[in-house]
Amino acid sequence: MKIVLHPKNLSFGDAGVNSNCEQILRLPLVIALTGLSKSSIYAAMIQNRFPMSVAIGVRAVGWKRKDITNWLESRKPSNLKEAA
Repeated sequence: MKIVLHPKNLSFGDAGVNSNCEQILRLPLVIALTGLSKSSIYAAMIQNRFPMSVAIGVRAVGWKRKDITNWLESRKPSNLKEAA
């Protein structure tokens, strides 16, 4: 069975999620949330302009949800940060 999370349906405040557990986002969801391509994400990681991935298996990586959320917040124009 394959579980697909669509970014429009992803709620960062889900009550069913253990808040003590670090959530890991896989590449397709990171691409959908950021609007960046796979190659842009990896290029930005090399240049220290994007959060580093973490190994979650021998051939699998993901990104910490809080790192992606913080990165997205840092990209907002300052006038939008104040309004939120």
